[in-house]
Amino acid sequence: MATHRVTTLCIICGAEIPTQGMGNSWRQEFRAIRCSNDPSSDGKPFLTDVTLLDDNRDISYQDDVFPILVGAPMHPRPAFPFHDLCWKLLQKLLHPHPVPIERFYEICLSCPASRKGWLDWGHDYGRLMDRLPTDRLRWEDVYVVGYVKRHLGDEDSPLTYFKSDPFHVPEIQQAIGEARERRGSMINFSSISPMFKGKPDCFGRLPQEILECIRILLPSESVTSLRMASRSFASLPLNQSFWASRFESSHERGFIFEARDPEYSTTSEQRTRDWSALYRETSSSNAPSREMMNRKRIWGSTRDLVDLLLEEPLIHPRRERSTSCFYDGDMLQETDTWRSVGGDIRPREGPPSPSGMLCRSIWEQTISVPTTLRRVAVSTRTFSGKQYISGLRLVSEQDQDILIGYVLPGKETYIDIHQNSHGEGGQLNGFVVAVGPRGIQALRTTTTAGHISKWAGSPGGLPTTVRLCMKNPISSLKATFDGLKIVSLAVPADSEPLFPDDPRAQHLPLRTKGFWYPSIPAAHLHLHDDSFAGRDVSLRDYRPLVHVMFGGPRGRYLKNLTQISVTVSKDAIVGIDFFYTGDDAPSKCLRAFHSAGSADDSVNTPFAIDGPGGERLTEFQVEGDFFLSAAGAESYRYGVLTSLKATTNRNRSFVFQPSTVPILKLPPGPYVRQKPKKTEITPGTTVTGIYFMHDPKFGMISMGPISEDLNTDDCDCVDTDADADADTISDEIVSRIRSRG
Repeated sequence: MATHRVTTLCIICGAEIPTQGMGNSWRQEFRAIRCSNDPSSDGKPFLTDVTLLDDNRDISYQDDVFPILVGAPMHPRPAFPFHDLCWKLLQKLLHPHPVPIERFYEICLSCPASRKGWLDWGHDYGRLMDRLPTDRLRWEDVYVVGYVKRHLGDEDSPLTYFKSDPFHVPEIQQAIGEARERRGSMINFSSISPMFKGKPDCFGRLPQEILECIRILLPSESVTSLRMASRSFASLPLNQSFWASRFESSHERGFIFEARDPEYSTTSEQRTRDWSALYRETSSSNAPSREMMNRKRIWGSTRDLVDLLLEEPLIHPRRERSTSCFYDGDMLQETDTWRSVGGDIRPREGPPSPSGMLCRSIWEQTISVPTTLRRVAVSTRTFSGKQYISGLRLVSEQDQDILIGYVLPGKETYIDIHQNSHGEGGQLNGFVVAVGPRGIQALRTTTTAGHISKWAGSPGGLPTTVRLCMKNPISSLKATFDGLKIVSLAVPADSEPLFPDDPRAQHLPLRTKGFWYPSIPAAHLHLHDDSFAGRDVSLRDYRPLVHVMFGGPRGRYLKNLTQISVTVSKDAIVGIDFFYTGDDAPSKCLRAFHSAGSADDSVNTPFAIDGPGGERLTEFQVEGDFFLSAAGAESYRYGVLTSLKATTNRNRSFVFQPSTVPILKLPPGPYVRQKPKKTEITPGTTVTGIYFMHDPKFGMISMGPISEDLNTDDCDCVDTDADADADTISDEIVSRIRSRG
């Protein structure tokens, strides 16, 4: 029996694969990479022959089930379809290397998929797709939501040409024919003299041949800048070798593969061609055809994929297939065995996120950490504008290097396991990790010698955690990874944490077990986490905690606070804004959050506060409901803010309750409502901030107040911005390690 799909889109170009007799003939013919459903096969992916959709949009191949993008319960391994001509374009991009089918399949598995038919690579398919949300936190994912809207008269929109044949472009053949022989002089001489009146620039000492080799490797924009900055380069003529280099796959005319491909241009023709004329004839200023524009669009949007396919990472030969790759029931690690941090591996249904998992654990690996470890090499790679940790290499004095994930020798950051001030060797005892929804993006190491390394990767704008900081040396590590990056990292659960756990709930203490944005709160801040409803959410969930210090450093801006405004959408609180007055205020408005999943921000209710007159908040209580699945302790949880109460030191209260029965679409299954405990503000402290648990659909779930003692002179709490908090937690880690025992 075949699998029914509403639409089927090409994962390379984003255009629809129509049924037989509908649309262009080139779009009807498609292939796919898929795995066999035959239990007796080895399960490796393979490339299908060219096939067509039938009139019922049922997809099958050789009488076998063909699940597209999102696997079916009985056939969990999905297939990934693409036009036959788009496949040929991908082959040209990788020429002379073949397309590695197994690696291509695993990279596709690593991207979120939508049941509406598209694969989310993290780009917009060359401006063909809309991506939302636009108003978001820096680390939040942006998802493909559908085709862009075409505006009347907008001839540059991809919607005007995305159905045009991208492989057969007549004007390219015409331009190549016209540039078959060089015209006139074969060298364009430079009018700039290479002679220097003063001291030559640093490039003047290099031979001309070296300068030309450097120039050929640079993108054209950089060549222009270099010619403006250096007389040595400005005096070099833009010869045929330079113009020919612009048609390499890595440069701006790389999409014209016919110019370099022996199938279309012989070696003799390439040697005598007027490359500068061909460059001019294929300029975008010459009103390119729709076929040319579509070719260029597809070529540009697949560059990251091509770079990944061309990589040859070092991989441990004994890695194992993850049991959670295709089966949700086995997806999560055992909490009694491993203490882990990782991306968002929970299945999602409904907007704004696509169906399926944001992170998929395809492989897993468990290694023993050598006691003679002296260096950790961290491999990073960039995909769709985001940097991820792809692999780790543990280097010891005596043993062979241990590889974890995908190790890229040319893209490693080296972290030495330092000795302490007495010359005693340190051992690895933990990680500070920055995690995004799709995996681990940066990390720091800690050692028993009291050293914390610099960041490897790019932690800016990401939630961070110290959950993996241990008191003693780490004996083993477990990592799960998809087709391109590390998804999760774990240490043994029986290791003693550097920051003691609170047995009352999984997430407690929030400060040292949660993912915090924009930074981990300083130790002097009171989080009142014993009454925080989200404390029972499983640590397996990717639930960042966002803190907003509306009072500013040490409550400095409380005197400027004049109003709080609550935003409601679909009977749930989705945003809170704080308004200020005075020249010394940081801004006129501080937005705590606005839900990416809400489309209605028109309902705002203000509450005036006389900050300049000394009025201060003394209570910030969430009276809303928290929905807990009755299916068990490890079942999925949802929560929303449906009621909020704020009280000031003038005995004024503001209660906002948009609806006593929220209109919410909850996951299937029985649910019970839990009311959070009443928050008792620590005596002697003032409310200077709030924090909430983030959800990609509802935005804010579970909110709590942050208070601090504004009368203390403790030098450790002089500031509470992100950089100061980061320094505070770093100093605290070092202090705890050195005083352990």
